[in-house]
Amino acid sequence: CANSLSLQYATVENPTVSNSELEKVGWLWCIFFAFAAPEVGTFVHSFRNVIMKTYATPSVIEFAIVFMFETLHVIGTGILFFLAFPGMDSVRALMATNAVAIFPGLLKIFMKHDFEGIYKWMGLAMTVISVIFQVSALAVWPLVNRSQNDIDHIWALPIGMFLTSF
Repeated sequence: CANSLSLQYATVENPTVSNSELEKVGWLWCIFFAFAAPEVGTFVHSFRNVIMKTYATPSVIEFAIVFMFETLHVIGTGILFFLAFPGMDSVRALMATNAVAIFPGLLKIFMKHDFEGIYKWMGLAMTVISVIFQVSALAVWPLVNRSQNDIDHIWALPIGMFLTSF
């Protein structure tokens, strides 16, 4: 394949691309609409249910718990999309999303398992190992190859990942 390319393009070892300010603004608007579209859809669906159907009113505690978890999740996703991921290349950002399931993993450790005997302990051990790997990704990832990451706020990736896992 290199034989068919001109010499100018065949000798490029590490190609890099940079976006202009106009392109960065365009991408931020795309991220914003991709981020907001599911939230608007959920609001419209819930509003339709409230207007058209009968429903049981949740208690104040139920509402507060759901509101808190949803708010933490949205704050974490916003931190990731607007602070952490724009400073990372797409491969590193994709690998960083593997640590999103920390909170569900922690909850699964304390859940009652359906299996008995050795399978119960094997499942618990695998869950603990996966949570350890996810937490280590949060702690180590921002520090490794700091020169290749252009994240302005070093705290954005671990905090965003933790909050998104709610």
